[in-house]
Amino acid sequence: MGNRKKEQDNYTLYQKRIYNENRILIHYASFISVTVNTLAFLLSFFSEIMRSSRLIYALGAILSVVCVLLFRFFEEKQAGTSAGWFYGFWSGILLETAVLGTLMPPHGNAVIFCVTLITLGALLLDRPGRIFILMASASILCCLFSFLSKEPSLALMDLINITISLIIGTFVASYTSASRINDLLAKGRILKQRDKDPLTNLRNRKAAQKYITDYLERNSDLCAMLIMDIDHFKTVNDVFGHMYGDKIIRETGTKLNQIFRSSDCICRLGGDEFMIFMTKLPDKDIVLKKAAQLNKSIFTCLNKDHRKYMISASIGICFTDSGKSTYSQLYKNADSALYSSKQNGRNQYSVYRNELKDTSIS
Repeated sequence: MGNRKKEQDNYTLYQKRIYNENRILIHYASFISVTVNTLAFLLSFFSEIMRSSRLIYALGAILSVVCVLLFRFFEEKQAGTSAGWFYGFWSGILLETAVLGTLMPPHGNAVIFCVTLITLGALLLDRPGRIFILMASASILCCLFSFLSKEPSLALMDLINITISLIIGTFVASYTSASRINDLLAKGRILKQRDKDPLTNLRNRKAAQKYITDYLERNSDLCAMLIMDIDHFKTVNDVFGHMYGDKIIRETGTKLNQIFRSSDCICRLGGDEFMIFMTKLPDKDIVLKKAAQLNKSIFTCLNKDHRKYMISASIGICFTDSGKSTYSQLYKNADSALYSSKQNGRNQYSVYRNELKDTSIS
Protein backbone atom coordinates (compact mmCIF):
# COMPACT_ATOMS: atom_id res chain seq x y z
CA MET A 1 0.00 0.00 0.00
CA GLY A 2 2.82 2.38 0.94
CA ASN A 3 4.78 1.64 -2.25
CA ARG A 4 1.69 2.18 -4.37
CA LYS A 5 1.00 5.56 -2.72
CA LYS A 6 4.66 6.55 -3.20
CA GLU A 7 4.44 5.59 -6.88
CA GLN A 8 1.30 7.71 -7.30
CA ASP A 9 3.04 10.64 -5.61
CA ASN A 10 5.98 10.28 -8.03
CA TYR A 11 3.64 10.38 -11.04
CA THR A 12 1.87 13.46 -9.63
CA LEU A 13 5.17 15.20 -8.88
CA TYR A 14 6.51 14.73 -12.41
CA GLN A 15 3.18 14.89 -14.24
CA LYS A 16 4.24 17.85 -16.39
CA ARG A 17 7.48 16.16 -17.47
CA ILE A 18 5.65 12.89 -18.14
CA TYR A 19 3.11 14.65 -20.35
CA ASN A 20 5.91 16.47 -22.17
CA GLU A 21 7.76 13.21 -22.88
CA ASN A 22 4.56 11.61 -24.18
CA ARG A 23 3.85 14.65 -26.35
CA ILE A 24 7.30 14.41 -27.92
CA LEU A 25 6.75 10.67 -28.43
CA ILE A 26 3.47 11.37 -30.23
CA HIS A 27 5.26 13.91 -32.41
CA TYR A 28 7.73 11.32 -33.70
CA ALA A 29 5.18 8.49 -33.76
CA SER A 30 2.78 10.56 -35.85
CA PHE A 31 5.53 11.35 -38.38
CA ILE A 32 6.33 7.65 -38.63
CA SER A 33 2.61 6.86 -38.93
CA VAL A 34 2.21 9.39 -41.76
CA THR A 35 5.14 7.86 -43.64
CA VAL A 36 4.09 4.23 -43.15
CA ASN A 37 0.41 4.81 -43.97
CA THR A 38 1.23 6.92 -47.04
CA LEU A 39 3.61 4.27 -48.39
CA ALA A 40 1.05 1.53 -47.66
CA PHE A 41 -1.65 3.57 -49.41
CA LEU A 42 0.53 3.94 -52.52
CA LEU A 43 1.52 0.27 -52.48
CA SER A 44 -2.15 -0.73 -52.25
CA PHE A 45 -2.55 0.34 -55.89
CA PHE A 46 -0.04 -2.34 -56.91
CA SER A 47 -0.83 -5.11 -54.41
CA GLU A 48 -3.97 -7.23 -54.40
CA ILE A 49 -3.44 -8.15 -50.74
CA MET A 50 -3.26 -4.51 -49.60
CA ARG A 51 -6.01 -3.17 -51.86
CA SER A 52 -8.83 -3.95 -49.43
CA SER A 53 -7.07 -1.92 -46.71
CA ARG A 54 -6.55 1.19 -48.85
CA LEU A 55 -9.21 3.22 -47.04
CA ILE A 56 -7.70 2.36 -43.63
CA TYR A 57 -4.25 3.47 -44.80
CA ALA A 58 -5.68 6.74 -46.12
CA LEU A 59 -7.53 7.46 -42.86
CA GLY A 60 -4.43 6.57 -40.84
CA ALA A 61 -2.30 8.99 -42.87
CA ILE A 62 -4.86 11.81 -42.57
CA LEU A 63 -5.26 11.39 -38.80
CA SER A 64 -1.48 11.28 -38.38
CA VAL A 65 -1.13 14.55 -40.30
CA VAL A 66 -3.74 16.08 -37.99
CA CYS A 67 -1.68 14.92 -34.99
CA VAL A 68 1.46 16.53 -36.44
CA LEU A 69 -0.38 19.83 -36.97
CA LEU A 70 -1.87 19.73 -33.47
CA PHE A 71 1.57 19.06 -32.03
CA ARG A 72 2.94 22.16 -33.77
CA PHE A 73 -0.04 24.20 -32.53
CA PHE A 74 0.49 23.17 -28.90
CA GLU A 75 4.23 23.78 -29.23
CA GLU A 76 3.77 27.31 -30.59
CA LYS A 77 1.14 28.19 -27.99
CA GLN A 78 3.25 26.53 -25.27
CA ALA A 79 0.07 24.82 -24.16
CA GLY A 80 -0.07 21.68 -22.08
CA THR A 81 -1.85 18.56 -23.23
CA SER A 82 -3.94 16.20 -21.18
CA ALA A 83 -3.73 12.45 -20.80
CA GLY A 84 -6.89 12.17 -22.93
CA TRP A 85 -4.95 13.53 -25.93
CA PHE A 86 -2.26 10.86 -25.59
CA TYR A 87 -4.73 8.04 -25.13
CA GLY A 88 -6.85 9.25 -28.02
CA PHE A 89 -3.83 9.05 -30.34
CA TRP A 90 -2.75 5.59 -29.20
CA SER A 91 -6.35 4.33 -29.27
CA GLY A 92 -6.46 5.34 -32.92
CA ILE A 93 -3.21 3.46 -33.64
CA LEU A 94 -4.46 0.33 -31.86
CA LEU A 95 -7.83 0.52 -33.63
CA GLU A 96 -6.14 0.79 -37.03
CA THR A 97 -3.87 -2.20 -36.37
CA ALA A 98 -6.83 -4.18 -34.95
CA VAL A 99 -8.84 -3.59 -38.13
CA LEU A 100 -5.84 -4.39 -40.36
CA GLY A 101 -5.18 -7.61 -38.44
CA THR A 102 -8.74 -8.92 -38.38
CA LEU A 103 -11.17 -7.38 -40.87
CA MET A 104 -8.79 -6.63 -43.75
CA PRO A 105 -8.13 -9.34 -44.77
CA PRO A 106 -10.10 -11.71 -42.52
CA HIS A 107 -7.96 -14.74 -43.37
CA GLY A 108 -4.71 -13.41 -41.85
CA ASN A 109 -3.34 -13.25 -38.30
CA ALA A 110 -3.45 -10.21 -36.01
CA VAL A 111 0.35 -10.09 -35.85
CA ILE A 112 0.63 -6.34 -36.43
CA PHE A 113 -1.76 -5.67 -33.53
CA CYS A 114 0.27 -7.91 -31.19
CA VAL A 115 3.50 -6.13 -32.12
CA THR A 116 1.86 -2.73 -31.59
CA LEU A 117 0.57 -3.84 -28.19
CA ILE A 118 4.03 -4.79 -26.91
CA THR A 119 5.66 -1.72 -28.48
CA LEU A 120 3.11 0.57 -26.85
CA GLY A 121 3.91 -0.90 -23.44
CA ALA A 122 7.57 -0.03 -23.96
CA LEU A 123 6.99 3.51 -25.28
CA LEU A 124 4.12 5.09 -23.34
CA LEU A 125 5.05 6.68 -20.01
CA ASP A 126 2.21 6.69 -17.51
CA ARG A 127 0.78 4.73 -14.61
CA PRO A 128 0.90 1.03 -15.58
CA GLY A 129 -2.76 0.65 -14.57
CA ARG A 130 -3.86 3.21 -17.15
CA ILE A 131 -1.73 1.65 -19.85
CA PHE A 132 -3.20 -1.78 -19.03
CA ILE A 133 -6.77 -0.45 -19.35
CA LEU A 134 -5.96 0.96 -22.79
CA MET A 135 -4.27 -2.23 -24.00
CA ALA A 136 -6.91 -4.54 -22.50
CA SER A 137 -9.77 -2.54 -24.06
CA ALA A 138 -8.09 -2.61 -27.47
CA SER A 139 -7.35 -6.34 -27.09
CA ILE A 140 -11.00 -7.14 -26.31
CA LEU A 141 -12.10 -5.13 -29.35
CA CYS A 142 -9.55 -6.84 -31.59
CA CYS A 143 -10.66 -10.30 -30.40
CA LEU A 144 -14.29 -9.32 -31.03
CA PHE A 145 -13.41 -8.24 -34.59
CA SER A 146 -11.56 -11.51 -35.07
CA PHE A 147 -14.43 -13.74 -33.92
CA LEU A 148 -16.91 -11.77 -36.04
CA SER A 149 -14.89 -11.94 -39.25
CA LYS A 150 -12.67 -15.04 -39.11
CA GLU A 151 -13.02 -18.76 -38.95
CA PRO A 152 -13.15 -20.08 -35.36
CA SER A 153 -9.68 -21.67 -35.58
CA LEU A 154 -8.04 -18.41 -36.75
CA ALA A 155 -10.00 -16.36 -34.21
CA LEU A 156 -8.88 -18.70 -31.43
CA MET A 157 -5.27 -18.33 -32.56
CA ASP A 158 -5.68 -14.53 -32.47
CA LEU A 159 -7.13 -14.77 -28.97
CA ILE A 160 -4.12 -16.75 -27.72
CA ASN A 161 -1.59 -14.44 -29.42
CA ILE A 162 -3.32 -11.27 -28.23
CA THR A 163 -3.57 -12.58 -24.65
CA ILE A 164 0.15 -13.41 -24.61
CA SER A 165 0.99 -10.01 -26.11
CA LEU A 166 -1.20 -8.26 -23.54
CA ILE A 167 0.59 -10.02 -20.67
CA ILE A 168 4.02 -9.20 -22.13
CA GLY A 169 2.99 -5.61 -22.87
CA THR A 170 1.72 -5.14 -19.31
CA PHE A 171 4.98 -6.38 -17.79
CA VAL A 172 6.99 -4.24 -20.21
CA ALA A 173 4.88 -1.17 -19.38
CA SER A 174 5.30 -1.71 -15.63
CA TYR A 175 9.06 -2.14 -15.89
CA THR A 176 9.81 0.66 -18.35
CA SER A 177 7.50 3.18 -16.66
CA ALA A 178 9.01 2.49 -13.23
CA SER A 179 12.52 2.69 -14.67
CA ARG A 180 11.89 5.97 -16.49
CA ILE A 181 10.17 7.51 -13.45
CA ASN A 182 13.20 6.56 -11.34
CA ASP A 183 15.39 8.31 -13.90
CA LEU A 184 13.24 11.43 -13.59
CA LEU A 185 13.50 11.25 -9.79
CA ALA A 186 17.29 10.91 -9.99
CA LYS A 187 17.55 13.86 -12.38
CA GLY A 188 15.23 15.86 -10.12
CA ARG A 189 17.41 15.16 -7.09
CA ILE A 190 20.54 16.19 -9.00
CA LEU A 191 18.90 19.44 -10.15
CA LYS A 192 17.63 20.13 -6.64
CA GLN A 193 21.08 19.58 -5.12
CA ARG A 194 22.64 21.76 -7.80
CA ASP A 195 20.31 24.65 -6.95
CA LYS A 196 20.54 24.37 -3.14
CA ASP A 197 22.98 25.77 -0.63
CA PRO A 198 24.26 22.69 1.26
CA LEU A 199 24.45 24.39 4.67
CA THR A 200 20.99 26.00 4.82
CA ASN A 201 19.09 24.09 2.10
CA LEU A 202 18.03 27.45 0.69
CA ARG A 203 18.44 28.38 -2.96
CA ASN A 204 21.99 29.27 -3.92
CA ARG A 205 22.97 32.49 -5.70
CA LYS A 206 22.84 31.05 -9.23
CA ALA A 207 19.41 29.45 -8.78
CA ALA A 208 17.97 32.61 -7.21
CA GLN A 209 19.35 34.83 -9.96
CA LYS A 210 17.79 32.63 -12.64
CA TYR A 211 14.43 32.53 -10.84
CA ILE A 212 14.32 36.30 -10.30
CA THR A 213 15.46 37.10 -13.85
CA ASP A 214 12.80 34.81 -15.34
CA TYR A 215 10.13 36.19 -13.04
CA LEU A 216 10.86 39.82 -13.89
CA GLU A 217 10.74 39.05 -17.61
CA ARG A 218 7.27 37.48 -17.31
CA ASN A 219 5.58 39.64 -14.64
CA SER A 220 5.10 43.30 -13.77
CA ASP A 221 3.61 43.12 -10.26
CA LEU A 222 5.10 44.95 -7.27
CA CYS A 223 8.12 43.03 -5.95
CA ALA A 224 10.86 43.66 -3.41
CA MET A 225 14.44 42.49 -3.03
CA LEU A 226 16.02 42.35 0.42
CA ILE A 227 19.73 41.73 0.97
CA MET A 228 20.78 40.94 4.51
CA ASP A 229 24.03 40.12 6.19
CA ILE A 230 24.87 39.25 9.78
CA ASP A 231 26.65 42.01 11.67
CA HIS A 232 30.00 41.17 13.30
CA PHE A 233 29.79 37.62 11.96
CA LYS A 234 33.54 37.38 11.34
CA THR A 235 34.28 38.31 14.95
CA VAL A 236 31.79 35.75 16.29
CA ASN A 237 33.19 33.14 13.91
CA ASP A 238 36.73 33.77 15.14
CA VAL A 239 35.81 33.84 18.85
CA PHE A 240 33.33 30.95 18.98
CA GLY A 241 34.70 28.84 16.13
CA HIS A 242 33.57 27.90 12.64
CA MET A 243 31.23 25.17 13.89
CA TYR A 244 29.29 27.75 15.87
CA GLY A 245 29.39 30.09 12.89
CA ASP A 246 27.83 27.39 10.72
CA LYS A 247 25.15 26.91 13.39
CA ILE A 248 24.27 30.61 13.21
CA ILE A 249 24.04 30.42 9.41
CA ARG A 250 21.71 27.39 9.60
CA GLU A 251 19.54 29.04 12.26
CA THR A 252 19.33 32.19 10.15
CA GLY A 253 18.11 30.12 7.20
CA THR A 254 15.44 28.56 9.43
CA LYS A 255 14.30 31.98 10.68
CA LEU A 256 14.05 33.30 7.14
CA ASN A 257 11.80 30.39 6.18
CA GLN A 258 9.62 31.06 9.23
CA ILE A 259 9.29 34.80 8.68
CA PHE A 260 8.79 35.00 4.93
CA ARG A 261 6.07 33.49 2.77
CA SER A 262 6.42 30.12 1.07
CA SER A 263 6.06 31.92 -2.29
CA ASP A 264 9.09 34.13 -1.60
CA CYS A 265 12.48 33.27 -3.08
CA ILE A 266 14.97 32.95 -0.21
CA CYS A 267 18.62 32.31 -0.93
CA ARG A 268 22.05 32.34 0.65
CA LEU A 269 24.34 34.45 -1.47
CA GLY A 270 27.43 33.18 0.32
CA GLY A 271 29.16 33.62 3.66
CA ASP A 272 26.78 35.44 6.01
CA GLU A 273 24.84 37.19 3.23
CA PHE A 274 21.25 36.30 2.30
CA MET A 275 18.74 37.55 -0.24
CA ILE A 276 14.93 37.49 -0.27
CA PHE A 277 12.78 38.25 -3.32
CA MET A 278 9.11 38.93 -2.53
CA THR A 279 6.49 38.91 -5.30
CA LYS A 280 2.84 39.93 -5.76
CA LEU A 281 2.94 42.50 -2.97
CA PRO A 282 -0.32 44.30 -2.09
CA ASP A 283 1.75 47.23 -0.76
CA LYS A 284 5.23 48.08 0.53
CA ASP A 285 4.30 47.94 4.22
CA ILE A 286 4.35 44.15 4.33
CA VAL A 287 8.03 44.21 3.33
CA LEU A 288 8.93 46.74 6.01
CA LYS A 289 7.11 44.69 8.65
CA LYS A 290 8.96 41.54 7.57
CA ALA A 291 12.28 43.39 7.71
CA ALA A 292 11.54 44.67 11.23
CA GLN A 293 10.54 41.16 12.30
CA LEU A 294 13.77 39.81 10.83
CA ASN A 295 15.88 42.38 12.70
CA LYS A 296 14.20 41.41 15.96
CA SER A 297 14.55 37.67 15.30
CA ILE A 298 18.26 37.79 14.43
CA PHE A 299 19.33 40.02 17.33
CA THR A 300 21.19 37.95 19.95
CA CYS A 301 23.69 38.72 22.71
CA LEU A 302 26.48 36.17 23.34
CA ASN A 303 28.84 36.07 26.31
CA LYS A 304 32.37 34.67 26.50
CA ASP A 305 35.24 35.49 28.86
CA HIS A 306 33.21 38.29 30.45
CA ARG A 307 32.72 39.96 27.07
CA LYS A 308 29.50 40.49 25.12
CA TYR A 309 29.20 39.82 21.40
CA MET A 310 26.15 41.10 19.53
CA ILE A 311 24.64 39.27 16.59
CA SER A 312 22.31 41.41 14.51
CA ALA A 313 21.26 41.93 10.90
CA SER A 314 21.69 44.80 8.47
CA ILE A 315 19.16 44.81 5.65
CA GLY A 316 18.87 46.67 2.36
CA ILE A 317 15.53 46.87 0.54
CA CYS A 318 14.50 48.00 -2.92
CA PHE A 319 11.26 47.73 -4.88
CA THR A 320 10.58 47.09 -8.54
CA ASP A 321 9.85 50.07 -10.75
CA SER A 322 6.68 49.63 -12.87
CA GLY A 323 7.80 46.34 -14.37
CA LYS A 324 11.00 47.81 -15.82
CA SER A 325 13.40 46.46 -13.22
CA THR A 326 16.12 43.92 -13.88
CA TYR A 327 17.93 41.58 -11.52
CA SER A 328 21.18 43.55 -11.72
CA GLN A 329 19.41 46.86 -11.00
CA LEU A 330 17.54 45.45 -8.01
CA TYR A 331 20.66 43.82 -6.64
CA LYS A 332 22.68 47.02 -7.00
CA ASN A 333 19.98 49.13 -5.31
CA ALA A 334 19.38 46.66 -2.47
CA ASP A 335 23.13 46.39 -1.90
CA SER A 336 23.36 50.19 -1.78
CA ALA A 337 20.58 50.25 0.83
CA LEU A 338 22.42 47.56 2.80
CA TYR A 339 25.51 49.76 2.82
CA SER A 340 23.39 52.58 4.27
CA SER A 341 22.25 50.29 7.09
CA LYS A 342 25.88 49.44 7.85
CA GLN A 343 26.95 53.07 7.77
CA ASN A 344 24.14 54.16 10.08
CA GLY A 345 24.94 51.77 12.91
CA ARG A 346 23.83 48.30 11.79
CA ASN A 347 20.90 46.28 13.23
CA GLN A 348 18.41 48.08 11.00
CA TYR A 349 16.95 48.09 7.52
CA SER A 350 17.17 50.77 4.86
CA VAL A 351 15.00 51.27 1.81
CA TYR A 352 16.68 52.42 -1.39
CA ARG A 353 16.46 56.19 -2.07
CA ASN A 354 17.29 57.02 1.56
CA GLU A 355 13.94 55.94 3.07
CA LEU A 356 15.63 54.84 6.30
CA LYS A 357 13.74 53.03 9.03
CA ASP A 358 15.74 52.37 12.21
CA THR A 359 14.81 49.16 14.02
CA SER A 360 17.69 49.08 16.50
CA ILE A 361 17.10 46.99 19.59
CA SER A 362 18.46 48.35 22.83
